[in-house]
Amino acid sequence: MVAISAPLKRQVLGGALVAACHRPAVYAAALLCFSGIVSAPALADGYRLGPQDKLRIRVLEWIAAKGTYQTWEALDGDYTVSEAGTISMPLLGAVPAAGKSAEELGSEVGLLMQKTTGLQTAPVASVEVSQFRPVYVSGAVSKPGEYPWRPGMDVTKAISLAGGRQRPFETSQRPERDVITQMGVITSIDLEIVRMLARRARLSAEAADAADIAFPQPITSHATGNQIMAEERAILGSRREKLARQVAAIDALKGLLQTEIDTLGAKTHVLERQLESSKSELASVTGLVKQGIAPANRQFEMDRVLGNIQAQQLDLATSLVRARQGIANAERDKIALVEDQRLQVARDIQDTQASIDQLGERRLTAERLVFEASSIAARGSIEAFLNQQSNFKMTIARTVEGKTVRLTASADTPVMADDVVEIVEMPPVEASVGAITTQPFAVPAAPALDNQTDVAGGQE
Repeated sequence: MVAISAPLKRQVLGGALVAACHRPAVYAAALLCFSGIVSAPALADGYRLGPQDKLRIRVLEWIAAKGTYQTWEALDGDYTVSEAGTISMPLLGAVPAAGKSAEELGSEVGLLMQKTTGLQTAPVASVEVSQFRPVYVSGAVSKPGEYPWRPGMDVTKAISLAGGRQRPFETSQRPERDVITQMGVITSIDLEIVRMLARRARLSAEAADAADIAFPQPITSHATGNQIMAEERAILGSRREKLARQVAAIDALKGLLQTEIDTLGAKTHVLERQLESSKSELASVTGLVKQGIAPANRQFEMDRVLGNIQAQQLDLATSLVRARQGIANAERDKIALVEDQRLQVARDIQDTQASIDQLGERRLTAERLVFEASSIAARGSIEAFLNQQSNFKMTIARTVEGKTVRLTASADTPVMADDVVEIVEMPPVEASVGAITTQPFAVPAAPALDNQTDVAGGQE
């Protein structure tokens, strides 16, 4: 919105047109420059500036001696009306703006410039409202808050800026979609429960070392039950084969160590016979040496042979101890492997049961959400709630001479800047509604664990 005082229009345009008699180009520029000012909208006479209005001000001075216009760039710019109702301009300081029209403020700025600078004629100041101060929308609307005021705004337009009126029971914009979503969640939870039950049955069979898995009825009657049972049987077979391979490897190691022990035992017997023979031969040689029949080095040679045999016996004894220790370690590893497997199965059973319990709670929550959403959808379909006009009351809070006045409004009531448009929802009509019900899911009880972490039986 652009406005300029009428006397200044005539003065500036008159001087411009006289000078333009000899300057056709200047004449055309003058017309273009002030065309927007001359055609200022009629709103300029009615709208009064106030705090938070944002203004764009341009100041021009006609230099008659040169036949040209001079802009006051130091004053040109964007200004915001302060809470005190003024704008702060260079050279002029605080200029009162609140309560004035844009045209009146333009005249005020021009006169202040003339007074401050001592100009012979007042410069031309154009004032344009670049952004109007806000209007506030509250109550039963989708997006309450403040919105820029616009010329010609009424209650309907203000409500539209705030996203429209809030529908009754708008806590769910599309309750039917919520019902479908939660029904899908329930279906997914049911499938997960079936898988957890099948896992628990497989773990129970593994803990009890049962020949087959005893699956409960929710699994056998489910659409994907056969596939799930086949997968669990495959997992059970794979785990048993893995354990069997590990136990077989330990047994094979024990067998090799036992073979080594047997071989070392045979070598020990041979060395014992060699030791007895060497001792007898040493005794004979010692006698012959004493009689002078055999040389002394012969006795030394037999002593060395006897020492080598005894050293070999010590090595064999050490190897036997190591082999027997290896067998003991292998047996300990075998026991630990089996026990670790049993303990892991017991822990898996407990974790699986905890997951089943959590899934049951999630399913109960989803069922409640389905009931709530279906109730809302049923209420929304009642004809009494479709008559929105009778369920909402519209008022406007407006400041008049420093006092707040509340006005009853209709859809086409004009809204002024700084107004507070409030939409009040009236109490809804009571009505009976129905709700969607879901099929409960029966979860079998968990098998009991004995003191050895075995699952008893595995039957449901």
